[in-house]
Amino acid sequence: MTFLTRRFFSREGGNSTTSHRTPLTSITGELLSDPDSELAKFLFVPPSQQRQQQTQSSLNNEEEYNENETAIPSIKSNRAWAYCLALESPTVRSDRIVMVYETYAIFGALFLGGTWVLYEWGSTLAYGGGQGHEVDAINRIMYMIFEPTMAIAIGLNILLAFLGSMMWIMSISFSASNPNWAYSCRHMTVYMQMLFTCMLVYFVTLGLVLGVIAKFAPSIPTVIITLVLIGVAEIPGQYYMGKLVREEVPLELYHSSLWWKLLLSPQSVLTKKGRLDLQKDASSRAATLREQFFSGNRVTHNSTTASSTSQRVDLQNLLKKAAKSIGRSDIDISIYIARLEADLYTDIGHLTGEDVDELSRFMPRRLAKEVHKIIMMAGTIGKKKQRKKQRGNIYSH
Repeated sequence: MTFLTRRFFSREGGNSTTSHRTPLTSITGELLSDPDSELAKFLFVPPSQQRQQQTQSSLNNEEEYNENETAIPSIKSNRAWAYCLALESPTVRSDRIVMVYETYAIFGALFLGGTWVLYEWGSTLAYGGGQGHEVDAINRIMYMIFEPTMAIAIGLNILLAFLGSMMWIMSISFSASNPNWAYSCRHMTVYMQMLFTCMLVYFVTLGLVLGVIAKFAPSIPTVIITLVLIGVAEIPGQYYMGKLVREEVPLELYHSSLWWKLLLSPQSVLTKKGRLDLQKDASSRAATLREQFFSGNRVTHNSTTASSTSQRVDLQNLLKKAAKSIGRSDIDISIYIARLEADLYTDIGHLTGEDVDELSRFMPRRLAKEVHKIIMMAGTIGKKKQRKKQRGNIYSH
């Protein structure tokens, strides 16, 4: 089982970044700094400055696209749909991952009622079924296919609601204390997305079509008219959904598996112009996400962003130094930083004056004692420098 798990996760690429635990707050940064990681490939992060120039040239030169449609490689995985959330700020992704699984749990339970009503309506073993007319050979075949189809649909629906509720509970419990929870849940997020799609789009729709044929088979015009009206109602929704995905999330669509692209936006796959346009739009969105992530601000670059980023780095360096001093440089300090930031301790200066008891609320006491010691030593050194400076000023006068 362990072997299979390693084989499964090794497909994401990268060196050893995902094979062992890294500090939670820095794992996305570390993955993006590794050009072989799947997250770096998702954002088209170039492995070198030379590659960056080539990539930028390919993004801005339509002729180069025309010559080589595979100038920018795709990861060809539906995990792409989970990466954008993992690149959000810790607070945003902590809240939204809870909402995602809450949605799956609630709507999975709600859709189960609709799936069951469809089964009751179409089955010969439940409400009505084939009663009212003689069940001929065609009807018998339709019912033979309908029964297992709806059984699979109901099973997938129950599984969706069950897993959604379990992940909902786990996300409430762990997402706030584990800033990397959204990234770690990427496999489950994509799995549930596929589960939802297979349940609703494939099996429920197929069950509906089979039920209509079986119920109204003696009247061919009725079957045709019913299926046409269902198609008229469903096809525009699918079209506009694909159009929305194509225009607003082209990067995720570009990296998706081929069958998923064909399901959502076939015109982006089947025509050369569609493929080129999708590639350019995906590149543009990737550049936007890279800028937002590396700037540390979701809107603009400004002095406040630079200051807050610098403060966070200083706080990380302080805890890393303290952990190294007590011989535990291997411990994960990101949890303690997240706890400090939750109480608005975002700068080393905010910790000045706090005693060991207060610091131990956010981290192990031994580490808190070392942090307090470093802060006190830094304060003492700072005061000595200030006295020397004052003496120098006095002598100069």
